[in-house]
Amino acid sequence: MTTPVWVDRDEIDRLEHTRVASLNGNVSDAVWNTERLKQGIYGQRQPDVHMVRAKLPGGSISPRQLRGLADIVEAEAIDEPLLHVTTRQDLQFHYIRPERLAPVLHKMGDLGLISREACGHTVRNVTTCALAGRCPRTRVDGHEVVSAVILHFLRHPLGQNLPRKFKIAVAGCESDCALAPINDVGLTPTEDGFFLAAAGGLGQAPKPAIPLGSLRDEEVYPAIEALLRIHHRHSDRERRARARLKFVVESMGSEAFQELYWEERENVAPFHSAQGGESWARRTPDLTAPVPGVSGWTKQIDGKWARGVALHKGDLTPAQARQLADLVSGLGLDEIVLTQAQNLVIVDVPEAHKGVIDEGVFGIEALIPADIGVCPGAATCRLGITRSRDLADSVADLPLGDLKVRISGCANGCGHHAIADFGLHGLARKRDGHSIPAYQIHVGGSASGTMVPGRSLPLVAAVHAREALSRLVAAYNIERREGESVRGWAERIGPETLEGLVAEFAPGEGELEGLLFDWGSFDRFSTKEVGKGECAAALVSMIGAHMGEAIYELGHAQTLAAKGSVAAIEFAHRGVVAAVRALLTLRGEEEGSWQFGEEEALAAFERGLQNTEMVRIHFTQLYAALRRAHRGEVEPFVAIAAKVIETVRRAVESRDGSDNLQPPPPPKVEAVAPETVLDLKGVGCPINFVKTKLRLEMMPAASKLTVLLDDGPPIENVPLSLEGEGHAIEVKEPFEDRWKIVVRKKG
Repeated sequence: MTTPVWVDRDEIDRLEHTRVASLNGNVSDAVWNTERLKQGIYGQRQPDVHMVRAKLPGGSISPRQLRGLADIVEAEAIDEPLLHVTTRQDLQFHYIRPERLAPVLHKMGDLGLISREACGHTVRNVTTCALAGRCPRTRVDGHEVVSAVILHFLRHPLGQNLPRKFKIAVAGCESDCALAPINDVGLTPTEDGFFLAAAGGLGQAPKPAIPLGSLRDEEVYPAIEALLRIHHRHSDRERRARARLKFVVESMGSEAFQELYWEERENVAPFHSAQGGESWARRTPDLTAPVPGVSGWTKQIDGKWARGVALHKGDLTPAQARQLADLVSGLGLDEIVLTQAQNLVIVDVPEAHKGVIDEGVFGIEALIPADIGVCPGAATCRLGITRSRDLADSVADLPLGDLKVRISGCANGCGHHAIADFGLHGLARKRDGHSIPAYQIHVGGSASGTMVPGRSLPLVAAVHAREALSRLVAAYNIERREGESVRGWAERIGPETLEGLVAEFAPGEGELEGLLFDWGSFDRFSTKEVGKGECAAALVSMIGAHMGEAIYELGHAQTLAAKGSVAAIEFAHRGVVAAVRALLTLRGEEEGSWQFGEEEALAAFERGLQNTEMVRIHFTQLYAALRRAHRGEVEPFVAIAAKVIETVRRAVESRDGSDNLQPPPPPKVEAVAPETVLDLKGVGCPINFVKTKLRLEMMPAASKLTVLLDDGPPIENVPLSLEGEGHAIEVKEPFEDRWKIVVRKKG
């Protein structure tokens, strides 16, 4: 069998090696967690099981692949065997044992499917309109663009350890069913290129993308790469909740962001000029054609038909998936497309087969084909607060018509609640010392063409969420004017009237006992399992980010050097800088405390590596070559820079053949006093965690260390991360303008 170019069997085997090494204590759990996330594997709320996400470019999947995934889920999932369509047009499934992850990925590889970079701080799946290339409104085939963009950025060195995820969408026309404004990169086709918008996003602070102007087709890759560089270097790695491009815009301002974008475009221009670019065919769109709906038939450009199939909660059982695959392949069709609304479309159906398709989807399509989207929520997600899927079950019979309802189990917004006609996101509220599950309702959001978040209403207790939504839907259905949208209705009746409709359902109203249970649960509500400290994982990510940047810059340098371009010098030099930063991070040193020069760089290498003689040889050669490079001898300089970067890579990844988080052995000194103080005021994450680890390594077992930490992410993450490494937190209390913790070393 021919394995598609994007399937890498070796990396699947390396993942299994890392898993076994983590079990044996040879690498840290943080390394294992980081690597599995890159491979599209999330942990679950339940212990010792994982979720696997198949990365489907633009949501496209063949009947054979769908049937194969159904077989995998049925054979491998130890509970709830379901295929779930995500809002990024992926398919994910849960309850896979750790030891079965590699076999599952190999089985997916046999189908030509990957999970690589479907999760984690990477370039995620690229989305597009489900009918791009087929819809009469199409200007460009978004599926062709998506496949090219994914292939270009898959395993891209800069995209492996980003501050957080990076999302790209490609619209097929101006109607923008791809939801470009909520992405880090949104591309909308024009007659001779694309219009670029950037730095959009949902989550706790929804922001529309800002316009960055027009692109020719050949400028798409350098434009995305420029934005990726900005995210890599400027997003907040200390505060993950703010580590998105939209917050970079917020902190520096739109004008400064645009200037930075053009600066980075200039930085990558020499490489892309040498490489060339892509081009995609255009057609004249019929913008009078109707926008495709969730279900029902849409006529394609070629005269064939597409059938939308609404799925309840985005779910397919293995039996339903096989039924669908058999139906499609039995008619000689070869493609199904998943949508961002968590439904699917059967495409390229001849007129004569429409009746067969309508009959064949019975038992697959939701009995009431409402447009309801939902994330997994607290049923499986570690970040989920409420049981969003159970609430989705409860509202499916409401008279929703064409209304869009989206439900998220937390404020992160994986269910797209902020851009729905009626959106709900879960949270918790305290009352008389008890946690109450609740929802915030959002009214009148949208994201096609422009992104407008819904108006937020007061909280409602989770047990009353269905009734609150029912009342809002009924009011809209009764009071709306002809052609009036939910947003138009909400603005017309005003916030006081809207809030009055749900006021009686507030968590502070009614008998307390009845409010302590979430939908679908007989246990009292608790948030104990939500979230955890991630300092170690952040450290792995930061080191990996620097090494990824070093390899990325070196790759550009080598390409340019082969063409004799002196621009290779700057790329190679930046690669060496990034390698030095990896070593400094490994030792808990802060980047702002040094300047890059020949002597300083060498000193940094000496602090970070035991084999300094090899480094001295490399550096002597490097700077001699640098002087020659300015006289036109470029390739020797780049070759020696490659040796320096490779030396660092080996040191970081294979120090002593063990955990790549381990710093150089601490100096042999007498143990410090049984109790001492480490003041980390002003030291951010994860460097504060590294400094604490290094100090503890110098102390006897069971001794105590007092650590002073800043408020915010430091106190939120460091204690939990230390506990995760086996140390005990005996004291955690406010101290002057910060926090004090007392750590008892394990052993």
